[in-house]
Amino acid sequence: RVAAASDLIAAAGMGDGVYELPWAKIRVENGIAKLADRDVLAGGTATMYTAFKNILSLGIDLVSAVNITSLTPAKSIGMDRKAKVGALEKGFAADIVVLDENLEIRRVYVAGELVYQR
Repeated sequence: RVAAASDLIAAAGMGDGVYELPWAKIRVENGIAKLADRDVLAGGTATMYTAFKNILSLGIDLVSAVNITSLTPAKSIGMDRKAKVGALEKGFAADIVVLDENLEIRRVYVAGELVYQR
């Protein structure tokens, strides 16, 4: 019954710097995004992969961490069956992250197409 969520913005995972988003210019410093012209938070920079690793660091087992960051969030908003996301099943969206034995990202598939490989 635990689901990870993120309010990440387009600059998530991009590192420190200044970014022009459609709605505002923001600056990211030490992973914290704020509006460039004032000291106001602009959204999150933590990805679901970051959430996954944080969940594991709490001692949660691997299968539960995968569910917390995939199937459970999809179920919580009714997308698991409607949009067929959150599980590796025939007919479901093939958005898949492949990790190695150290849980580092090796490949990413979006709609079944390889979009990243390390």
